[in-house]
Amino acid sequence: MWNACLVLYHYLVSTPTIRESLVGKRVLELGAGTGHLGIGLARIGCHVTCTERQREMGPLLRAVEAETANPPPGFGKLRALELSWGPDGCEESKEVLAGAPYDVIIASELVYLEETHDLLLYTMEQLASQETVIW
Repeated sequence: MWNACLVLYHYLVSTPTIRESLVGKRVLELGAGTGHLGIGLARIGCHVTCTERQREMGPLLRAVEAETANPPPGFGKLRALELSWGPDGCEESKEVLAGAPYDVIIASELVYLEETHDLLLYTMEQLASQETVIW
């Protein structure tokens, strides 16, 4: 698990006005990894779609399955879907696109490879509206 997802999660849920604004929202997590951030937001009542590249889906799917097996009261919705960034990836991820625009897009530690920046921006443009909040 990367440190930035822990810091972002803590910030979002420990700031009362932000936490309240997230409850019930449709949240998309890009590059979810093991899903810690998205799972945490589902625990406070968000409806979360965690996404990851195909080769990284195994740990995410296992984490989401474990978390949704017996969710506590107030738990939102949680699912894991494959998504590669860019035109090709978005075209192949029709289920992710069908949910667009999302109310909130969350991401942590995604911009360390400069060659992926344009693909990430393209993907965000396809999945957001002017009202979407991006963290």
